Formats: sequence, C-alpha cells, structure tokens
Amino acid sequence: MKYLVASKTRSYSLYARPSDEDIKKITGLFANGMSVRAIAAKLEIGWQRVRKALITAGIYENDTSRSINELYKGGLSAAEIAAKTGIKKAVVHSYLPYRQPQGYTVPLNQLSITFDSFLEWAANNEKAAGTINSYKVAYSRYSQNFDHIDKASMLEFKRWALDNYQHVTASHMLSGMNMFCRFLNHPEWCVRVPRTKKITSVENIISLEQYHRLMSGLQQDGNTKWYHIVLWLAHTGARPNDILILTRDCLDKGYQDIINKGMSRRFYIAPFLIEASREYFMDIEHDLLFPNIYGHKMSVQGLNAQLKRFGARYKIPDDVMRPYSFRHFFAKQFLEHNKNIALLADVMGHWNMDTTRIYLRKSLSEQLEELNETTSKW
Repeated sequence: MKYLVASKTRSYSLYARPSDEDIKKITGLFANGMSVRAIAAKLEIGWQRVRKALITAGIYENDTSRSINELYKGGLSAAEIAAKTGIKKAVVHSYLPYRQPQGYTVPLNQLSITFDSFLEWAANNEKAAGTINSYKVAYSRYSQNFDHIDKASMLEFKRWALDNYQHVTASHMLSGMNMFCRFLNHPEWCVRVPRTKKITSVENIISLEQYHRLMSGLQQDGNTKWYHIVLWLAHTGARPNDILILTRDCLDKGYQDIINKGMSRRFYIAPFLIEASREYFMDIEHDLLFPNIYGHKMSVQGLNAQLKRFGARYKIPDDVMRPYSFRHFFAKQFLEHNKNIALLADVMGHWNMDTTRIYLRKSLSEQLEELNETTSKW
C-alpha cells in the first residue's frame, strides 16, 4: 500500500524499512518536540511511516501500540490482530516496528529487551509453569551454543537441536526460542518447527501382571507410601503432576480442582480408592497427600527416578516404569471393563476425543504379534 503526502512528489511503502539514517533523522526531530504529523510534512512522507519508525526506535508508545504489540508478541499475525481488535490491517502494521535488515545480528548481552522481561511477560499472561520452564531450557541451550541471535544462528540451533534431542523435545525448544524472537519484535528470526508425528497408539504400558508384581513387592517390603502412590496413579488415570498436588481436602470432597494454563478442571476420585487409603492418610501430617521427604511437593523427576529403582528391584522393564505408563495403564484397563469412551475422556481430562481414541488401538508390539500369528497360518 502506498501513502502519498503533502507535495505528492514522493511515494513510500509502509512495509519497506527506512534506512538507519532516516530513522535517526525522524527520532531527532521527534526529540526536538515536533509532532508525528509535523515530521511527516517536513520530510514529505506518510505520518504512519513516521510513527512506525519511532516505534522501531522504541521512543513512541500509547495504549493502542501497547495492546497491539502485546498481541503480536503473543504470536498473532497482523491480520489476526486486525480481526481480533477491529482495527484495519494497515493501521495495525503502522503500530508494529520495522523488521531489521537481512543478516541483522544482536549479541545476547546487548539485547534491549532481556530474557527476564520475557519470562515476566509469560507469567503475567498466565503461561503454565511447565511452559515457562521450557522457555528457560530453550534459552539456556541456545545461550550455551551462541553468543548472538539472528536468523543464521537460529537455523544452526535448529540443526543442533534436531541432532541432539528427540523430535518432540527439539520442537519444544524451537517453539520457545521462536516465542522469544517474536517478543523481541523480530519474527524474521523465527524458524519453522518440524511437525511432530501424530500419535496413533500408545507404547510401553505396564502390563497387569507387572503391576500386580510391583504392588505385591511394595506391600511385602512394607513400603506403604509408594504402595499408595502407585495405587492412586493406576486407579485415577491422573497426570503425574496432578497426583503430586492433591491435598487432604479431596478425601472429603471426592474431587480436586486443578488449575493449569489459566483454566480449571475438576479431577474426580473414586470413593473406593479414598476408603482404601484413608487409614494411611490419617498418619500423614502434611496437607499434601504425597509430599517428598522434606514435606514439600514432590517433583515429577523424583517420582520417575523412584519408579525406576523399583523397576530394577522387582525385575520390571525400565521402559514401562515411568509415571505416564500408569495413566495409560488406567485407560487400557478402563476400556476393557467399560466401553464408555466419552466418560473416559472426561475422567482423563482430554479436551479432544481423538486423544482418547488412541487407547482403542493396539500398540505396535501387539500389532506385530497379531500380524505374525495371522500370517503364519498360510
């Protein structure tokens, strides 16, 4: 879009970045007290272009620019912001800073906006604790390998992440750094995040025989705390972190409200499970049902490490001794005894029924076993 002004002898694109000299001239006039429109008339350029240059220099701000840039940093495009706010797309663009020239590089220690500011923004926008932690991990890995940030280094970071981490982990790190780049008003530095393969079945689920062996071993060894932790993991289908934040109130109410990512969902607990564990919880002095040895919330990493130790002790394969294995175990056992998949989706807190349907499919090992059994008959 072209904007003709005053003399109509010069035409400027709102989207083409002016030179550093032009930006310096505009900011100098603004510092001397000239208004945006006065500068536009003097330089014979569009006033929206003047405003955009001042925003790029970080010396112009009002309520509209703050709200638009907040949405932009949150990952919305100019078109999406226009649709959301009702502001014309061209006007939205005039409130966004110009992109830097190709090859523009900034040392990490000279960023005008710090990573701590980014974390503060994420917390104020009610990002989940796990999401904020993934941002920290992504930036930590990036800063260990690069002392500056630009498109080339982001592409190199992408190659490094995919070479050194599993696909899902690498995608999370790239998404975190992309969000930081948008927060810096440099979307041109973002890299394309590889799509993760859609999960169609669940692997490495603890079997019923292995579960009974584990429970029997814990009971014989007198390890009542971990006996009840595993019991609750296997009979609630809860996410590991949900189990670890349960409080004593849920024993009387029969449910607990879980708040995550700014949303609340109600987590129900079967009455038989509460009764089976009530005597054990009477001896627990803490408000949390399953605190760590210091009386604080146990970490998922600590839960995982302890399950691995029990796996080694009771001869259970390491790949099934992980917290989420019991969530999948619950879903499989539930569907064997009750085919109500809608109820299962509600119990497990799935927003999309397709997520729950993966438990209706056989795992890869089960498919191979059935394939072998069938094809060997002819």
